[in-house]
Amino acid sequence: MNKQLRISVVSFRPPTKDNLGAPTALPYQILKHAPPGAEIELYYYPGLSKHQEIIQRDIDQLRLNKTVEIRHSPDSIQTRLLRRGLSLKRFLRNCFRWGALPRELPWGVAAYSVNEQVLAQIREFQPHLVWLYPYWLIDWIDKIQCERIVITGPDSAALHSERVIRFGKWDTASEILPELYQLQRNINLETALGKTRAKVHMVGQADIDKYNFLTGRCDQAFFVPYPYHDYTPSMVLHTATQGKLRVLVSGGNQLVYVGTHLSTIVDAIITLAEALTEHYEFIFLGEGYEPFVARLRSAGFQVAHEMWVENYADTVAQTHVQIIPRAVGTGTKGKTLHALVTGLIVIGSEFAYENIAVVPGEDCLEYHRPEDVAGFLTDIWHRRAYYVEMANRSAIKTRRNHDPQIVCKAFWDKCLDNND
Repeated sequence: MNKQLRISVVSFRPPTKDNLGAPTALPYQILKHAPPGAEIELYYYPGLSKHQEIIQRDIDQLRLNKTVEIRHSPDSIQTRLLRRGLSLKRFLRNCFRWGALPRELPWGVAAYSVNEQVLAQIREFQPHLVWLYPYWLIDWIDKIQCERIVITGPDSAALHSERVIRFGKWDTASEILPELYQLQRNINLETALGKTRAKVHMVGQADIDKYNFLTGRCDQAFFVPYPYHDYTPSMVLHTATQGKLRVLVSGGNQLVYVGTHLSTIVDAIITLAEALTEHYEFIFLGEGYEPFVARLRSAGFQVAHEMWVENYADTVAQTHVQIIPRAVGTGTKGKTLHALVTGLIVIGSEFAYENIAVVPGEDCLEYHRPEDVAGFLTDIWHRRAYYVEMANRSAIKTRRNHDPQIVCKAFWDKCLDNND
């Protein structure tokens, strides 16, 4: 690799070792494994103030020649509308009542508009490659004077919206209208992206297929497997566990992703409480889990609930089983990959394993009905040796196929046309 290689990176959040309120770990891993000898300049919008110490620590670990924080606070379209006394739901309802499809792009495009000072610095640097993260930075493409430009999805926004509409739980038409509106905006974004000269990087194969269908292009987008984050190998030996097995649920109860899956799973577990309470305890990491914690405790289960842990990897490594209740999803699910490389027994939906190098049924457990999870827990307890072997096998496989050094090298090779 050319030691004089110059790379400019513009990111909507500072890259961090773990995701901090957004998919910030992907750019961290890719930059951590950048081409040796490359001169890299990073421009990023600020992250949350409460995470500044973590952000600075993680950025300092990267091989960067220059870092610049872009002093601009993103402002959503919803916030701007509320300031004018107009709710987003009412605004969207009016749009559809008038029969007008939205022509604009998602709010993030305006929120991360081109910064002329940063543009001038990039122009002076004369990079061989400019990497934009994520696709909200589409407006930067035409302003950048560089032969090679890559913009990361990281997944297909249009596919995500389609799945939310298809698999979400909707009680009234007014509830689904905002999602239909967002779908059109995301289609607008990807259609516009297909008219640019940038390469498009995504972490999902179905996402690439959707993007190619919308744009009519097959020469622009490329898929690279998602690299796992730092992990701690499982600290517990399942077959030798004398006490209860610890079941982990993490990531927060975001309704758009979880839907009714978690509620159904908890109901089924409570139904079998008499058989399961003596064998299992639960730990929830993230926000929005309070109702489920209360219900499980009332049924006699020991349950811990933490909003935040300092070392996520160590916490995961002290559990035995992780449940991934995904009702909707695109791209690659970082929490699933992390559980697999750690060596946990993983129970998840079909969406949980998408784009991860495992075979459900052989390397992990896949439920087709959320209520079946309770039965899986019963079987795991009675056949622990079998499932320990499954977990060990999937850990070896995912560590090999999602190794950050290998995956990130593939990313940079595709960006720089070094595919031989």
